Amino acid sequence: MVIAVTGQISQCSIQWGIVPVGSKGEIMNEILRKKFLISTGFVVLGVYLLFFAGCGRKKNLSQMSPKEVINLYYNARDARDKKTLRRIIYFPAETSESAIKEKIRALITSRQEKWLARIVKTKVQAEYEKSIDKDTAEVGVVVTGRGKRVPFQQVILKKQDGIWKFHYSKWELSIKQLTEELRENPKNVSVYYLLGNKIRPENPAKAYRFFKKYHKLAPEGFWISDEFLEMYKEDMRDFEHTEEYEKATLAEIQNLPSHRIASKAKKYRTLGQLFTEKKDYKKAKRYFDKAVPYADGYPLTKERLTKSRKELQLRMEGKYHDILDEIEALEKKQSTETQEN
Repeated sequence: MVIAVTGQISQCSIQWGIVPVGSKGEIMNEILRKKFLISTGFVVLGVYLLFFAGCGRKKNLSQMSPKEVINLYYNARDARDKKTLRRIIYFPAETSESAIKEKIRALITSRQEKWLARIVKTKVQAEYEKSIDKDTAEVGVVVTGRGKRVPFQQVILKKQDGIWKFHYSKWELSIKQLTEELRENPKNVSVYYLLGNKIRPENPAKAYRFFKKYHKLAPEGFWISDEFLEMYKEDMRDFEHTEEYEKATLAEIQNLPSHRIASKAKKYRTLGQLFTEKKDYKKAKRYFDKAVPYADGYPLTKERLTKSRKELQLRMEGKYHDILDEIEALEKKQSTETQEN
């Protein structure tokens, strides 16, 4: 007896059957039919599921959550998909066509970046989303790979034409903008970290105060990582033990070669900044004055020193507005009012 196997595949379904040829062997045909169906059942099921998944409709952009849009954003950058990027980036109505094209062109992931990501086996992905209002959301983005999680950035999305769109990264905000944000909303804890990170290259002592506040308010927050904790411990060791740090820094200055003039200015300035934050203005002024002769001839070093000396002068005159002092005073006031009530 001959058994002919027939199959039919439609867009979303598969039908299988066995057609006997000839009139003999009906019992054998039935046995073979059952064996055939059992043995091929798992294969058929797998193929069916594959076709079923392929027939499922992709989500429209209007159906995507902020997290899904951000994941699509990074995938589109890697795929050099300008059309998708144009649809999921927020552009104000007055944005010119040339400005739109220029921004999208700048966002395309270079081949070198893609190659490096493959080598180190990293992936950029959204970790959380948070609603700010009905048309604004925040998404935290991390880089993962080799068992590590590294916080990357926090993105603000705006809803436009019913679609969540990439608006800007908080990294793009200036120190002034972040300070105003903190003044308006002291409970926006991530801003403490962002400010500390932006300030640290010029003023590590001031940055430490912002990191300390962030760590206190969010010990397991988005920006907490092994790298952050290591840096935080080093800064704590330096800036919480002022006398030891002062002695060690002065010894470093004495041991610097004579040609390391700018380095001497920087170290004296760092000591001045430390005592400015500690509100020991007399000692701060002494170290700033020591830095002056070493800063001459180094424009950037001199500019930063001038900025630090100006802040000290304003503090001594009672005209400097320290955002962390303002927040601390507000918290104390609110705590007192709560106790009285």
